[in-house]
Amino acid sequence: MKSKTIGLVVLLLIFLISTTSIAAQYNFTPRVTGRETYTDNVFLTDKDKEDDYITEASAGGIFSILGQTSGMTFDVAPGYRWYAQNTKKDTWNLPATLDIWKDFSRRTRFEIFDRFLRDDDPEEDRAVISEETGQVRAPGDTTVSRGRNVYYTNYTTARLDHQFGTDDSVYGQFLYSLRRENNSGPDANDNDRYAPSAGLTYWFGPKWGTTVDAVYTRALFDNESDYHDYAGQFQLMRRFTR
Repeated sequence: MKSKTIGLVVLLLIFLISTTSIAAQYNFTPRVTGRETYTDNVFLTDKDKEDDYITEASAGGIFSILGQTSGMTFDVAPGYRWYAQNTKKDTWNLPATLDIWKDFSRRTRFEIFDRFLRDDDPEEDRAVISEETGQVRAPGDTTVSRGRNVYYTNYTTARLDHQFGTDDSVYGQFLYSLRRENNSGPDANDNDRYAPSAGLTYWFGPKWGTTVDAVYTRALFDNESDYHDYAGQFQLMRRFTR
C-alpha cells in the first residue's frame, strides 16, 4: 500500500512541475442536483418488501487543469440521502473521480484514473465508461448485493498507450480495486482485485486488421473463495470503403 501511495505522489509531483512551467488552463464547473424517488422495495430483499420515499441532494463540480502535454480532471459531488420512513438509514454519499495524464510524445500517453465511491445503494457501483473512446475506466462491481449497507469502493487504473502507425496502437494497463463494507457479517463482500491487461490493434494493409486483448484477474475475498480469471479477445476486421 505504501508503494502505491508513493508512486501516486511522485506522479502528482511530476504533473505539478510540468504544468507550472508552461501555460495552463484552470477550469471549474459547479453543479447542484436533487432527486425524489419512490420505491416499493427499499431494502432490496426478496421477501418482506417495504416501500419508502428517498430524497437526495448533492453539490460539487469538476475542476480541471489542462496543459500542453499533461492535464488533470477532478470530479466530486458529495451528497446526502434521506429516507421518509427509515430515518435511521439516512446517510451521506461521496462519488469522486480523478484523471491525470501525461503525453511523453505525440504518440505516447501515460494515464492514471481513480474512482472512489461511498454509498449505501449497490446500484450506484456501476461501470464508468469514457464517452469519447468507449473505454471502461472503472468496471464496477457486478456482484449481486442485497440490503442497504454503507460500502466503499475504489478503482485505480494505470495505463500506457502508444500509437506506432496511422491506425496501429498498443497498450498496457494495471487495475487495482477494493471494496469494503460497514457490515462485517457473513454477507459482507469485502474484496481486492488485481488485473493486468494488454492489447494490440494492427492493420496488415489498407483492408485487413486485427485487435487482440488479454487480461488476467486475481480476486481475493474475505467471505468467499479467491479465484484467478483469464480472458482474451481476438477480432478480425475488414474495410470495404475508406
